[in-house]
Amino acid sequence: MPYLLTTTFNKPDNTQWFAQQNPDEHAEFMNWVNSFPGVLGMTGKAIDAHTFERIIVFENKESCEAFKIARDTHEKQSTRLAHATTNSITFTYVETEV
Repeated sequence: MPYLLTTTFNKPDNTQWFAQQNPDEHAEFMNWVNSFPGVLGMTGKAIDAHTFERIIVFENKESCEAFKIARDTHEKQSTRLAHATTNSITFTYVETEV
């Protein structure tokens, strides 16, 4: 059964998203996400000037769990988290079985 991981990012005024400051690293990481086993697709959209939402669709919950472990240990993730911390960017995760 498909499983969704929705991440909502929020940033303050005068702050750039990671993708704006590091477009090559961002593209490399997104390619890795899209090629991860069990990922069926990914969408992203700006909600407003301060909010971005990314939805990753997985084959099942097990694929999502494996992805989260791999993401958290991925070499690029620490750079992304450091950018978020330095720039007061917050994010929340919501998981949904569909």
